[in-house]
Parts: sequence; C-alpha cells; structure tokens
Amino acid sequence: MFSFEKEWTVMTICFKLTEFQTTGNSKAFNPALLIFLASQKRPEGSNEPTLNVTAAWKSGYTGKGIVVGVVDDGVDGSHPELKDNYRWDLSYDYMAGKQMPFGTPVSGHGNKCAGVIAGKRNNNLCGVGMAYEANIAGIRIFDGKNKSTDATESAALVHKLESIDIYSNSWGPGDMAWQIEGPGPLTSAALEKGIKQGRNKRGAIYTFAAGNGGFTGDSCAYNGYVNSIYTIAINGVNKDGSRPIYAEECPGIMATTYSNVKGGGIVTVDNANGCVNDFVASSAATAIASGLIALTLHANPNLTWRDVQHIIANSARAAPGGFWLQQGHWLQNKAGFHISKVYGFGLMDAGKMVMLASKWKEIPVQIKCEIEGSDKDANIPGTVLIEVKGCAIKFLEHVQIRVNLNFSRRGDLSLQLRAPSNTTSPMTRKRFVDNLTGFRNLTDWIITSLFHWGEDPNGKWELKIDDFDKRYPSSGQLHSWSLILYGTSSDPLTSELRSEVDSTRAIPPEKPKLSTRPMETVTPTEERSSTAKPTKASWKKIVIPIVLGVPAILIPFAVYCYCRFYKKKDNNAVTVQQGSVHLKGPRGDQKTKPLSCNV
Repeated sequence: MFSFEKEWTVMTICFKLTEFQTTGNSKAFNPALLIFLASQKRPEGSNEPTLNVTAAWKSGYTGKGIVVGVVDDGVDGSHPELKDNYRWDLSYDYMAGKQMPFGTPVSGHGNKCAGVIAGKRNNNLCGVGMAYEANIAGIRIFDGKNKSTDATESAALVHKLESIDIYSNSWGPGDMAWQIEGPGPLTSAALEKGIKQGRNKRGAIYTFAAGNGGFTGDSCAYNGYVNSIYTIAINGVNKDGSRPIYAEECPGIMATTYSNVKGGGIVTVDNANGCVNDFVASSAATAIASGLIALTLHANPNLTWRDVQHIIANSARAAPGGFWLQQGHWLQNKAGFHISKVYGFGLMDAGKMVMLASKWKEIPVQIKCEIEGSDKDANIPGTVLIEVKGCAIKFLEHVQIRVNLNFSRRGDLSLQLRAPSNTTSPMTRKRFVDNLTGFRNLTDWIITSLFHWGEDPNGKWELKIDDFDKRYPSSGQLHSWSLILYGTSSDPLTSELRSEVDSTRAIPPEKPKLSTRPMETVTPTEERSSTAKPTKASWKKIVIPIVLGVPAILIPFAVYCYCRFYKKKDNNAVTVQQGSVHLKGPRGDQKTKPLSCNV
C-alpha cells in the first residue's frame, strides 16, 4: 500500500504541464488526456467525471491476487512495465501450440491491453495499470497473419480455468455492418463451462469489446459475443463526454469507460520496451474495464460472475440529459435503472464498485423462463405478442429474443421489444451496408437486452417488427420467435445496499460553465459579408465531411461487390446465416472466420 497523498501522481494519462503541474508516472507524455484522476485532483474548473479509480486505490485495492488473461495477439512479459506481474506459467500461444515465455515476439495489441490492466506503478515508464498489482497471463489466439478459429477461441476462454479470474477480450467480429457473427459451438460451450467451473465454481469473468463499427453503421446486436449472458460488453466514450464515431449501439452493452479524445489516446505499453500514447477505441475501454473488475474482485474474491454484473449495473454513473455521455438515447425503466443503447448503465466507477463489493451478499439463484411465440410464418412488418404467466422471476436480469425470419432489406429491419412495464428495447438499428449485400435471413439469432433489468416480466410482451426506411417498403415472414428471460425471485440487493444505491444511482446533469467571451451583437438590419474569408472552423466543416464521406461511399460499394462475388463463389455452401462467415461446407467443417482487433 502506498501513500496516496504523496504518490497520487501515479496516473496513466497526463495533462499539459500548463494545465496540470505534474507529468504523473509517464515518460511517454500524452498532452491531451487525464481520465483517471479522483474528483479532488481534477484541474481547476473541470467538471468532467472520472472512473474514480484512485478511490479504490486509497481503500487498498490494487488487484493483488487476481489474474487477468489477456486473450489477444500475445503479451511480451519481459517488458519492464509487465515483467513483475507476468505469469509465464499461465500464458500460452495457441497459434504455435506452446507456452509464451519472457521475450516472446508479439504484434503489440495484447501488450497495450496488458499495460492498461496491470502496468507497474512508479517506474517512470508507460503509466500505471488500473489494477497495478494484478497478474497478467498472455493467451495468443491470433496474430497479424492468422485468424482465430472456434477451436482456438474455445481453448483460450477456458485456459487455466482454475487459475485465471478474468478473460479480457479486446477483439470481436468484423465491423463492416453486414456480418452476423458469434461464438461457434465450441466457444459457446466454453463460455458456459467457464461460468460454471471457473474461480472455484463462482464463474470466470469475460469482458468483450462492443465493437468499432459505428462509423459504418454497424450494431453489436449482430455480435454474438456481446449477446451472450456470460459476457460483459464494454463501450467507450470520449473524454469530453461525446459519443465516439466508432461506437456501436445495442441493448446488450453493460457499461462504458473512457477510450480516447480528440488528438490523443491512452498511454500504455508497446513492443521492445517502448511506450505509446495512442491506444484508443473499444479495445482500450475493455482493457480498462477488466482492470476495474480486478479491483472489485480484490475487494471481494467470493463474488460470482452474476454478482459482478449486478455491481456494475448498480454502480455505473448514468447521465440522462447531461453534458457527458452524449447521444446515448437514455431511458429510465420501471425498476429505476437509467440505461442507454450506447453506454449501457453508464460510466464505470471503481470507487463505488469496490465499496459495493466489500458489503455484497451473494444474490439469489438464477431462474430461466423461455416462452415460444405462437405466431408461425407471420407476415411482417407487424406485431406479435407473448404473454408471460407464472414465471417465478420477479427481478429481471437479461432478456433475449430468438428470431427466425426473412426480410427483403435486412439492413432496414427494425425490432423493438416492449415489456409489460412499457419499457421498450431497441433491439436493432439500421445497417445501410447490409442492404447492399442482398442478404435477407436472420436465422435462429439471439439478441440480448439489459433494458429491463430489475423489472417484473409477468404480463404481455410485444415484439414490433418494422421497416426503418418507409421510402422503400420491405416485407418478409417471421417463421418463429421466442422470449428468454433470466432473473431472480427476489431483489438481489440487501435493504442496506438498496437504500445506498438508490440514493446515488443517477448523476444529475451538470450545468456547463458559461463562456466568459463577450456576446456578439448583430442588429436586425446587419448582414454578414458573403466574401468573408473562411475561418479554420469553416474549413473543418467542409473538409471533414469530404474526408469522412468518400470512404463512407466507397466502402459500402466495395462490400457490395465483394459480397456478390462471395455469394457466387460459395453458392454450393450451406449458409448458417447469410452475411456471416460461419459457413459450413458439405461435410460441416467449420471454416476459419475473420476476426478484427477493436483498436
């Protein structure tokens, strides 16, 4: 335990010296961003919220005794930031089929994640990790040339299951906004095994990046790793509270951490004993979340995998209508939870997480109710109903729909699930690129929502199937659907914790400081000169749309051409999901699927 008052400068990211008089613990100096400071140490005049990690450190929680497996492209445990925390005996290279000893050459992405999670403190190098005394295990499942397979993913996610507490996954399906991908059968079985047998049957913790396909219009509703109830899906937010251009949206996102800011990223570990200050996006956000969960498990090692999810839901700081976590489309459900399809339950708060963990009592057993819809081959657009009667659940956790349908323009498919409480989950979003591919089916696909957390499920549920774009009407058939409910028979929180949580759950929006610049006065008869020289801001308004717009046009066109060729080339293959790369050949052999790093 270190003296916080004297050594509070162990920070991952630093301000300009003119703004904040310290360089913190970083030789790789980032002049743009400081996101982990406790509120009392923020620069004068700042009202930006933080992850409150220093509150957890002050309480003595550093991740000691917790092992985080970085499932990625490998970790070089010889790096000065990592060598004291690296567990070579728990590390493994599934690409080469051997252990990953110190000095193993790596591509760098896994190193960046490991540094954010458990980088060493006070060594004047690349910054400090969120859980700087946690141990790291490097688990390689892909590299720059080779992609992961169902077999390697499944092996990695239960690797050393008796010793690894958290599996951090800053990767996922492609972000091209037409793919529909998820865990293969082996990986799905591995996730279930992990939560049943991991951590002495308390359940391994799996964090996954929500994805970086926001720019192309992708949605994590079509990401099966996010839709698993066994995973914790993490999104990112810019330091100023604005929504990142890469951020995907879906109702299965659990929480948010900071990921980047205009002009800079996160200082962390690079290759060859180096440091970088440009680690961004949902990869960085997920690594941060894994570190915060390590602090939480340090506070209470007896937490189950479901306990951890409840602690996040009850501690994350929502911002309905605030100046930060913007464009989140916030709503408050009947149980009082504020939730967003972009930010989940909100910004993770390490201080509150460890506080809840230290007082936590194990939640009641999980109950599952599954009801199959009576509508078969119903014409859509349309609305279908399921009435839930006699389900023992009184406090919902995850809600899922399983659908089997076809729609003439799949990218325009709108699915909205309304609960008996009238809380509505936006299950899908418009995917323009998907319309170009010509794919129509959504076969046995599960979409998860956390929007109904804490509600009573009994009553009528309504699934509205519609068309996002009324200008080009689409139609199809709903062949079958079912509603899957998970939850408990009673409130998971004790009355003491419930009272404490309810009093601090949502942060009221803070009023931004008014500008001190004099107001510009313009008389009604005054006209601005049409020949005025464009300002720098004006040029940005012209150049930025052009720079961003050209790829936005070319990428969908390229995808269209590729998909048409791809479909023609593989027209003899049996397609599990049109638009998915999970293709089965005539003998049912699983082909290797593309995998993208959410960097």
